[in-house]
Amino acid sequence: MISRRAKAWIACIAWTASALGACGPEEGGQLALKLTVARQALGTRAEPQPPGEPPADIDTFRICVSKSGGERLTCKTFGSPAANVAYRIDGIPQASNLVVSFQGYMAGEEVALWCGKANGVEVRHKETTRVQMMLSRCGDFTSTLGELNIARAFHSASLILDGSAVLLGGFDQEREGSCSHPCRELVATGSAEIYDPGSGEFVELAPMTHPRGLHAAMALPDKRVLVVGGCEVASLQSSFEDSDLPGSPLRCIEPGMAAQTAEIYNPVTESSHAEEIPFTLFATPIPIGEDKLLLVGGQDETGAAINRALLIHIDGSLFDLIKIESPLDQPRRAATAAVFSGEGDEAIEALLVGGMAAPEWYDPGPYAERLVFQSDSLRSGIPRFVEEVVGEGLPIMHACAARVGPGHVLICGGIYPGRFDSLDEPFLPKPLHTTALADLALDSLEVLDEQDRLATPRVFHTCTPLGSGTALVAGGFEKRDPDAVLHHAATDSAEWWDDGEAAFSLRWVGDSPASMSSTRAGHSATRMADDTVLVAGGTDGNFFLVSAELFNPASARLDEPEEDGEKD
Repeated sequence: MISRRAKAWIACIAWTASALGACGPEEGGQLALKLTVARQALGTRAEPQPPGEPPADIDTFRICVSKSGGERLTCKTFGSPAANVAYRIDGIPQASNLVVSFQGYMAGEEVALWCGKANGVEVRHKETTRVQMMLSRCGDFTSTLGELNIARAFHSASLILDGSAVLLGGFDQEREGSCSHPCRELVATGSAEIYDPGSGEFVELAPMTHPRGLHAAMALPDKRVLVVGGCEVASLQSSFEDSDLPGSPLRCIEPGMAAQTAEIYNPVTESSHAEEIPFTLFATPIPIGEDKLLLVGGQDETGAAINRALLIHIDGSLFDLIKIESPLDQPRRAATAAVFSGEGDEAIEALLVGGMAAPEWYDPGPYAERLVFQSDSLRSGIPRFVEEVVGEGLPIMHACAARVGPGHVLICGGIYPGRFDSLDEPFLPKPLHTTALADLALDSLEVLDEQDRLATPRVFHTCTPLGSGTALVAGGFEKRDPDAVLHHAATDSAEWWDDGEAAFSLRWVGDSPASMSSTRAGHSATRMADDTVLVAGGTDGNFFLVSAELFNPASARLDEPEEDGEKD
């Protein structure tokens, strides 16, 4: 609800880390913005940014204030950005849940280079609302100010209530493997750290109880993080014994206590509480509300896929676990799931894809299931599109999936763990271009053709939904590489899904496609409160990475100003 009785004004913009003490409350209230500029644009698009100064490649900036639904309240343009100078915008009504945005550019070019946004801003009568905003390159990747304290891959990164991201576990060491075929062993860490979006820095925290990678994680509403299952020592291999059923290139050789425990990690107190659970590895996590996590399928101690689900409910200090036997049509491990039901729906519905090998090279088998969770019970069924379409499907592992529209689920990348759609000898689990769009309202699935699918084959990549039918797909291994330490080569490429176009495309920055600073796979990608995506860690195929970067999905198109703003 917006009150017309009081107006606010933006009177201070600070480019430094100093406090905004000069901004005092005025009639109607005001906003005090502290702007932090990310470390540098990537590649040759800009030079590293000196701390505490506006970006060197802009001479004009624009501040806009809007309602959360998009209605603009005010938008002003300022020239000659400088540190420690106050700028005024009058006419902001007292309101809550506002969006404040920044665009920096060169006058006359009308293309935004640096963007920032703060969501959920509240302006109160006779009070100063202090807002921190991280600026990064519009429609591009920008390195974070700080790096990870521990290099890690196949870790988790969870966005907690205060807007920070908590990074837990993963693998931080590699060594020569003891496999019968060439492989490298990956050794897990229990380390923890937190990313502060205001400063752009990572702060090391006390470790978890047990080292683990390949685990599931879910942020709880009280800033704690639930961590479940995983592996202590894994192997990554590029050659396989069975030429028809090679399986996954990523395997767990020493599950240790990781697979037998869940932990509730508290980043505020830097403490962790562990609970024993049934053996859990390569299970597919599905969040159920804000305090329940459903884990479907997985593998047992022998490495065989299982038909089981675990429901974990966290209520304060209460840890409750329900074991559901045989809820699926097929045993599955390392399957992919996306919830497609809407918020507030009584039942949670999800599409579960893959997690099993094709029974024949020409037959994908029952490669997908539709899951319905309601009142702590789970039921499943094979979709009509699986039963009716012959010879086409997704018997995949390690793909990624995202809800990209009402009832629409995007599935892309991964590998075939068994021979499918190929008579190659030997058959190898290569990263896939494969992309499909499921429409659950119509009970249909379309496997996209070459012009609309992923341009780069990927496995151990990320897929991050960004609202309005869009998603960012980034990184992953793109091929086997015998010269790489881990026998696989990662990509730095990123692709943009638009549900309106039902196709992937590249985002362009000048004459170059937007790409990451490093080739990386097994990284994390976390959508932050300002709608940027924090991409952290992973491996390039030779080293575990400490680098991190932000992808800013904001358009480079300038908002239309109402009039020029004033220096105060």
